[in-house]
Amino acid sequence: MCVGLVLETPTVRTGRNAVLALEELSALGVPAGTCAADRAYTGCSPENFQIPVRRLGYRLALDYKVNDRDPQGSWQGALLVDGSLACPHMPGALVQATRGLDDKAVREIHENQQLTEHITAREPHYLKTKQGPDARDAIRLQCPAAGPSPSVNCARRDRLRPRTP
Repeated sequence: MCVGLVLETPTVRTGRNAVLALEELSALGVPAGTCAADRAYTGCSPENFQIPVRRLGYRLALDYKVNDRDPQGSWQGALLVDGSLACPHMPGALVQATRGLDDKAVREIHENQQLTEHITAREPHYLKTKQGPDARDAIRLQCPAAGPSPSVNCARRDRLRPRTP
């Protein structure tokens, strides 16, 4: 199901109102999926939008300004790349794939084969959800090289935690 909402005058309680609407949908039993949001939401403080929405079980699809694309920092060793946590050993070319791109280039990604390949190649490097929200609303993520179905090989992880037969 796709739902579109106008929640508030831009920059006035935008994030908090979106969270309230999503909480109501959750209470009705509507399953969480991908929450796509424009720049009014990416500009919100993480405590007012991104964190509570992820705790509700949603994946975020956010629109970033040119200066906000690419690596945005890190959290407990994981890279924050274009809004998603990724393995710190993601190849540099993939991390830098969207650096300096304008909105048109991002919207028309299908016209740039190399960019399309780089964005697709990022997917296995993103941290996977290991466990949904617990009683404290904490979400557990795992290394993409861990678990029964790893999506990448990691020499560092294999050296630190050898796999047993």
